[in-house]
Amino acid sequence: MPTKYEFEQTIVDLEEAINCFKKSQRRFNNYKLYLSNGKVLEFTFDGKNIPHLSGINIGNLKTSKILSSDKPLEMLEELIDRYTAIYQKMERGEISYNDIFSPYVKEKIKFFKLIFNFHSSNILGVCRYSPINSYLNGDTNTYRCDYYIIFDDDENFPYFLGLKEDRINDYYAPSSVIGNFDETSANNNLKSIISNQQIMLVNNVFHTNTGEKYYVTNAEKLIKVQKLRTLAQNYDSHLILDNDYMYNLRKMMTFFENESKTSQFLSDLTLALVQRKKVKMTEGLDETCKQLAMAYNSQVLPNSENASAILSELKSLKKELLQAKETIKTYEQTISSQQSTIAHQAETIKSQQQELDSKEKAINSLSQFKEDAFQLFKKYTN
Repeated sequence: MPTKYEFEQTIVDLEEAINCFKKSQRRFNNYKLYLSNGKVLEFTFDGKNIPHLSGINIGNLKTSKILSSDKPLEMLEELIDRYTAIYQKMERGEISYNDIFSPYVKEKIKFFKLIFNFHSSNILGVCRYSPINSYLNGDTNTYRCDYYIIFDDDENFPYFLGLKEDRINDYYAPSSVIGNFDETSANNNLKSIISNQQIMLVNNVFHTNTGEKYYVTNAEKLIKVQKLRTLAQNYDSHLILDNDYMYNLRKMMTFFENESKTSQFLSDLTLALVQRKKVKMTEGLDETCKQLAMAYNSQVLPNSENASAILSELKSLKKELLQAKETIKTYEQTISSQQSTIAHQAETIKSQQQELDSKEKAINSLSQFKEDAFQLFKKYTN
């Protein structure tokens, strides 16, 4: 039995794990794992399995009637609230610590907190468990999960989260297996779980609640595959990467095909630069090459195929310009002739105006003479 201080530390760790679950339950309780064999594994965390995942024997808690609640999560919360009274019962021998707490409760709680913060980086792979393959290895334990998620916590041995099928293609997490508490137990657990079984890589992790998706990079995949290969070799397992391999193979083929097209384009462009010709754009070029070709072709001199057409167009334009010049010259001559006629007419009008002015002056002088004569006649007749 642990000391009271050790027991209190376990309760503190358990409380942190419960809070972690509550926080995660609001956002991250539904997951999808995209496996390297093409399968999509979807599962849910259920509150009723939390006690077992955290190393607490919920059955013995119910039997002992220490707690008033009968709901798993509420029982854990009550256990945390009443830990002092429960420890006193343990000291008096009324209840047994080992009947309630797993011998590896600290490791279980640590792993419990880990799985509610998991993403693509700390998942090593997934094991598809087959009872038939296990039986052939001499394992008579028939209670096994359908899948085991293998977590990598940089320890000597991995953690396992078991998944059981609830409905078709829908799973829940009822149990966990800790593989790193001691080497002998770890080897036994590893052997019973993954020996002669299929192991897959996890390509992506999808949070169904939030739509968040974590992708595994090729660099991460390489590290994970190396670790999984070591596990597979040590325990006669089968590493299945067919779907992931085909995807990457197609991706590489596309890459090299694009590289070949780009290389050919650059050769064509170099030749076109030397010959001052336009470069041809073939199908399948990426956008960068297309833009480069368009920019070059807009600046380069016209090629021989279009030269005759452009020259004919220039000759036609030149002929039209010469005709326009002749027309303008004719217009200029006509305007000059008209200007001379107008000048002559202006002189004639000026001369006629002067003549009229002279006659008007003479008429005015005659009128004045008559007026003066009349006044003189009038003077002497009176």
